Amino acid sequence: GKLQRVRTGKVYSQQKFNLLREESEGYSKLVVDLEQSTLTDANVERVSNNIQSLIAYFNLDPNRVLDIMLDCYEANLSNSAYHRLINKFARTSLVHVLGFKFQYYNGSAQRQTPESLLQLTAHLTKAGLVDVKELYAHLEPSDSSICSLIEGVWASTITSVKKMRVFATTKAEDEGKDQDKADAGPYAALGADNQKLNLLAAMLEVDDWASAEMLLE
Repeated sequence: GKLQRVRTGKVYSQQKFNLLREESEGYSKLVVDLEQSTLTDANVERVSNNIQSLIAYFNLDPNRVLDIMLDCYEANLSNSAYHRLINKFARTSLVHVLGFKFQYYNGSAQRQTPESLLQLTAHLTKAGLVDVKELYAHLEPSDSSICSLIEGVWASTITSVKKMRVFATTKAEDEGKDQDKADAGPYAALGADNQKLNLLAAMLEVDDWASAEMLLE
C-alpha cells in the first residue's frame, strides 16, 4: 500500500510538472505570436484563431491571456487593430482584468499608476470597449477621500487669502518682509496618484469627452 502511494504521488507530481511546463510554453508562444506577428486589420482573424487554439491546446487561463494582450497593446497604443482582437473577449472579463491592473497600484506609495496604463484605459473607453462606470469601482482614491482632500484645499485656500489680506493692509509698514506664499501642498495632494483624476486627464488627451463626462458624474 505504501509503495502504491509513493508511485501514485510520483505520477501526480510528474503530471503536475508537465502541466506547468506546457502552460508556461503556451504563454510563451502567445507572447511570441503577438510580438512577431505585427497586428493589422488584415491578420486579426488569423491571430485570433491562433490565440484560441493556444488557449484550447495548453488549457490557458483566458483572463491571463487577455492580460498579456493588454500589455502588448499598452506598448503599442498607436495600433488600433488591437481593438478588434480585444473585442473578441467578454466585456466583463476586460473590466475585471483592467480593474485588477489598477488595484495593483492602489494604496502603494512605492508603486505609482503608470501613465501608459491610464492611456491604455483611455483608448479602450474611447473605442467603446470599456464602460467607465463599471471600471469606476476599481479606481482610487474613494469618493469620500477625495471630498476630504477638497475640504482641506478649501481650508488652505481660505487661510492663504486671509494671510494675503493681512499682508496687503500692512505692506506699507512692512516693505522689507517677504510676502506669504500659498501652500501648494493640498493642491498637489489632489493629484498624488489620484487614478480618477489622472484617468480623466488621459481621456481628455485622447478627446474622449463622453467618457470624461461620465467619470465626472
